[in-house]
Amino acid sequence: PPSRICQGCANGWIIFCDLRSGCFEKRLAHRECVNSLQLWQEHTLVSAGDDGVVRLSDLRTLGSYTSHKLNRVPLAARMDEERLFVGCDDGTVRCYDYSAKAHETLARRNERGGGFTAAQKHAFSAALLAAGNTRARASDTGSRSRAT
Repeated sequence: PPSRICQGCANGWIIFCDLRSGCFEKRLAHRECVNSLQLWQEHTLVSAGDDGVVRLSDLRTLGSYTSHKLNRVPLAARMDEERLFVGCDDGTVRCYDYSAKAHETLARRNERGGGFTAAQKHAFSAALLAAGNTRARASDTGSRSRAT
C-alpha cells in the first residue's frame, strides 16, 4: 500500500501527506491550477498545470528535473515505459519520447517530419473518433527540454 498521497491545488501547490505519520508538506509546483498528477515508478511525479507547464519531479528531492512549456493548457499528462503523453485544452495530444531510442526518434522526426507514421496518426485519430472525441488530433514532438 502507498505510504503517501499527493493532491494538486487550484493555487499551484502540490500537497504531500505521509500516511504513516500524518504529516503534510506543500511544494509550489505551478504558477496556476494543477490539472493533473501521476506517480510514475515510485520516485517520479508528473504534473501539469494551467500555467502551460508539464513537469517531471524527483520525489526523493522534490526537485524538477525536466519540464515542457506549452503554448496551450495541459489538462492531463501520463507516462508509460517510454513516452509522456499530454492532452491539451485545444484537443491535441502531444507525445514526448523518453525511451532509450529517443535520439533515433528525434533523428527520424527531423528526417521525415514526425515521430508517428501517417498510418499511426490515422489509427490514433480513428480511435479518438470512435470514442466520441471529434476535436482531438495527434501531435508528436519527438523532443525533450531540460529545466534550468
